[in-house]
Amino acid sequence: MLTSAAIRIVLKIGVLPAAWVRLPSRRRLAATLIALSTTITLVHYRVAEGGFYGWPYSYTGQHVDDRVASRPDLVGKAIVPDVSLGAHVAPLQFAFYEGQQFPATYRHGVFIAEHGSWNRRTRSGYQVVFIPFKDGSPAGEPTTFFSGFVPDPAGKSVYGRPVGIAIEPDGSLLISDDSGKLIWRVSFELESRL
Repeated sequence: MLTSAAIRIVLKIGVLPAAWVRLPSRRRLAATLIALSTTITLVHYRVAEGGFYGWPYSYTGQHVDDRVASRPDLVGKAIVPDVSLGAHVAPLQFAFYEGQQFPATYRHGVFIAEHGSWNRRTRSGYQVVFIPFKDGSPAGEPTTFFSGFVPDPAGKSVYGRPVGIAIEPDGSLLISDDSGKLIWRVSFELESRL
């Protein structure tokens, strides 16, 4: 059995081959903080035996949350997230890609549905991002995989809000959209060249 401490609100658990969890960082720090990685609302951690993940004394590693009593002994042990995403992108679900349909660069990587911000002047999120993995660890930055839901980031209109991610047995990617009330199916087919 794997035992870890100070994990706050596990929103999703995935396994490849280690256990991974998706956690929110902290709320009410500011709409956007301009310091290191404190603009993070989501973090992905590989869960380690005996790992300490900061709650409630720190966030995103060793960033002290001074709204609670100080515990420098615990903050010093806090594990830095393996993956971080921007503020207010509101990622709701992730899935590791083990299918064979997409090109090999997608295998073992993770797709993340970003539901999107509703309370910012400039909208962020509203897309699906992909992070490549190699040997069970992130091997690159998040890149946009599926987007086009926000015609004007400063405007109020959105065409959809990704929520869930699932991989079909044939390797296609399913993306649920609670605003558009539909499920998108993304598949890959090599183009034949004559």
